[in-house]
Amino acid sequence: MTCSLNTISKIDDLSRIRAILLPHLLDSIVDNDYQTTDTDATEDDEIPKSVARTAALLSTYEKKRKKTSRDRNQWLRDCQLAFSPTLNLLIIAFDQQIVVSTARNKSSNHEQSNFIASFDTKLQVESNERITSVLCLPIASNVKRSSTEWTCIIVGFTTGYVRIYTEDGILLFSQIFHDESVVQLKCHTQFPSPIRSLTEQPDELYIRYSSSILVVIDGLSLYQLLKVCREHVLKSSNILPSTSPQLSFKKWSFPDQNQVYDFVPAGLITDNRFDQFCVASMKGGYQAQIRSVPPLFSRLITIGAEPYCNFYYCAEGAQTPHFTEVASALADKVKSSVVSAVSRFFPFKQASPNPENRKVKIEPETKLESRFGIRDLRRHGEKIIISPGLHIAAICDSFGRIIIYDVHRSIAIRMFKGYREAEIGFIQIEESTIRDTSMSLLSRKSALFLVIHAPKRQLVEIWGCQQGARVAAFNVSRNSRLIYLEHYTLGWTSSGSNSSKLSQYKQCILLEENGEIRTFQIPFHLILSDRNNQRAHDLTVVRQVRRLLKESNDDNDSLKNDIHQQRKRLISLDSQSEILDLLFHTDYLNLDTIRMFIDEVLIDLEKTSHHHNPQECIHLQDFCNNALNLLNIYTVIEQYRTDNLSLLFKNEDLFSKEEFQNELNLTDDETTLNYQLFEQLYNNRNDNIKKKVHFIDDNNLLISNFSFGQFQSMFISSRHLHSIDNQLEIKSTINSEDFSNLGLYLFSSWFWYNDIDNIEKNFHSYLKLMHLKNDDLVLLCLHSFLSIPLTLPKSIEIWKKIFSIIYSINNNKKLLLTTFEKTTNGLTALLLTLILRLYDNEINLSLLIRRLSALVAVQNLYSSIKHNDEHNESIDIKLNEFTVESIFIKHRCDYLLELIARRIVEVAIEPSWLTMTSVDSKENSFQ
Repeated sequence: MTCSLNTISKIDDLSRIRAILLPHLLDSIVDNDYQTTDTDATEDDEIPKSVARTAALLSTYEKKRKKTSRDRNQWLRDCQLAFSPTLNLLIIAFDQQIVVSTARNKSSNHEQSNFIASFDTKLQVESNERITSVLCLPIASNVKRSSTEWTCIIVGFTTGYVRIYTEDGILLFSQIFHDESVVQLKCHTQFPSPIRSLTEQPDELYIRYSSSILVVIDGLSLYQLLKVCREHVLKSSNILPSTSPQLSFKKWSFPDQNQVYDFVPAGLITDNRFDQFCVASMKGGYQAQIRSVPPLFSRLITIGAEPYCNFYYCAEGAQTPHFTEVASALADKVKSSVVSAVSRFFPFKQASPNPENRKVKIEPETKLESRFGIRDLRRHGEKIIISPGLHIAAICDSFGRIIIYDVHRSIAIRMFKGYREAEIGFIQIEESTIRDTSMSLLSRKSALFLVIHAPKRQLVEIWGCQQGARVAAFNVSRNSRLIYLEHYTLGWTSSGSNSSKLSQYKQCILLEENGEIRTFQIPFHLILSDRNNQRAHDLTVVRQVRRLLKESNDDNDSLKNDIHQQRKRLISLDSQSEILDLLFHTDYLNLDTIRMFIDEVLIDLEKTSHHHNPQECIHLQDFCNNALNLLNIYTVIEQYRTDNLSLLFKNEDLFSKEEFQNELNLTDDETTLNYQLFEQLYNNRNDNIKKKVHFIDDNNLLISNFSFGQFQSMFISSRHLHSIDNQLEIKSTINSEDFSNLGLYLFSSWFWYNDIDNIEKNFHSYLKLMHLKNDDLVLLCLHSFLSIPLTLPKSIEIWKKIFSIIYSINNNKKLLLTTFEKTTNGLTALLLTLILRLYDNEINLSLLIRRLSALVAVQNLYSSIKHNDEHNESIDIKLNEFTVESIFIKHRCDYLLELIARRIVEVAIEPSWLTMTSVDSKENSFQ
């Protein structure tokens, strides 16, 4: 496995965004000088002058054309750009104009999404204000602090104002902390990092001004303030709470440094006793007082000029924080909350406020003293970033160097030369733990890589930190941008359940000039300095086996011998399981071939177990035994399906009304009401299809087929979760689509079973073969029932017998009812609920049956409309959202009628058929 640069998203309407933000780039070059007039010129003496003038004008035109073309390609570098760390929001701003783009999934793969402009507008600010910086900050949920609820947009202006908006463009908060231009916005938040210090690092928002003034806003007070402001905006309330939150902030200046160009917060630290004595002696001399407990410092690193790099230590509690007058600011804002909610970002004429009446108090700054610095008179620092673990920093300077610093020891440890105007970022990679899922986050190893983008060389390089070699290099476009996402979610709190967040968090992304958003895939083993290490050797062998399997398409002896020879070269036991996993997912290999290689691995393991770690031997042995068990079950299931092939057929005829009433013991009124729902939806879906009987060899038969690799990947193979009774456990991480496909593979053939007399005996035998837990069996069978839009059995009796067996295995009523309430297949759920009523008289299902009947009626209405308007994709989206839970449980009682009335108005249906009688309107039978 090597490094790769993968495209995960794309900005679709990039040209439109450019036209909105920089419309002058669309204007063609018009120069009146091209229109030469030489009517007075003679043929002898004026032609040479005309030719010279024309050549000069053409040269000027060519220069202007090249400049305009260059500006069109480099326009992204001129704009203020900010990504949300969750990659769901993108902000591009220029001057007073701003464009907000949101990520929209384009397929079932959640990583593949496109950014589409949600809205664009000119901000409602003063005429002399310009946008100087933007920041996207996700806000943690109030209920579950490990997940993101919404994203705020923070914008800095030339007047010194900092304004915070919602993702929908509603102004939440506006404040000025210093009357100079804002030049930089940064945020420091918590996020899952196994090498970050155990000391709690506080969330903080940093605002840097042009005169090297830094404002530090406390993250907790900001989180509470944004929460209150957003609640008021959503409720459009004009009543403020009695105790409004106050925004706590500190304001610093750096008199020991001539100019500050960039900075990074390096977290909270505590000096050891020796450093504490040294600092106290140098500051206070021999009369210095030594505290019994070392103080806690906020460490800050600034770069710029004279000195080139400075380290500042601010003792916690040494400075009293300032508090903004949030209550009055909120009062002014809430008075116009309705206007803000309507206007959002859109400008409108408004009476200009009197600046004398709204004089804002500017708090004075506190001068910070430098603890120490790195002085180089000729060198200027341009940019600094810090690693996720806050222990390594990288600095770009004016000499085209990139210098790596050890933050804890405050020394330079490495220098890269020849990278002018470079963009840099860190990527932290965790060691992969395939089977040992119980390993905690803090016990895993991490590797740190430095990503360097050299625009002049059109190259992106990846280097191992601290003394690692270059592990990869990629050619990129000239105007691409490397973006390092230094923060995570405001208000995020760590817990054991969300340790996997680090793998989902994209620390470094590359934005190409064509709008493609790319991320880096870096294997952990590349950090290892030894070129002959075991992992690198085994990966080469695994790649060779993958190539052999890809090049071949037949299971022959030559392929087996080649794989056998390559497998013998492997050193580590983990790589043995990787080879087996490759074999499992190769469709053309016979099951006997897979079984042969599993047996070979087990035999070799028994012979060489004394050479390996006992824990690794146990892992591999359990993996092989589980694979053999799954292979045996898969073989038996496939054989069973093949032997009973003649007993299956697919029926496309609707069962009769008499059978429907007799089999389900329905009254005449229930039969009339429910049967017409089946008949109507059946007719809508089969208007243009000739009704006939298809046997099992028909390609249209809905039976899902699984390869052994797909089947094996659905189940847990870890020994920690391996049950004593040899029952299989389905992975909890698989998505609902894969779970439904597994259910279809296991149970869909029974929907068209033809042997009614022996179905109970055969189905019982079939269930015993699978060695699944009872809950998993019930859920898989239910999902297979509900995954097919309209399944028509030969007779309802078959479904009754299958359902009775499933219900006798696990009569969990709550599980069944919850599944029926959450499915979008209301018709099948209605039929199964009517069958359930036959076998359980204790539970009252009348309410659920009425709700399912209403749900099917709404689906029939929308389906009939879709039949007339096949190109309306919004109808499919709505049908996929209609469930009993979404309509009757989560919404108000009149939501169903509102859905029907809205659809009638949209398609102009005559409402006469919807007229209710007085008897029908007396009660609401759905609640």
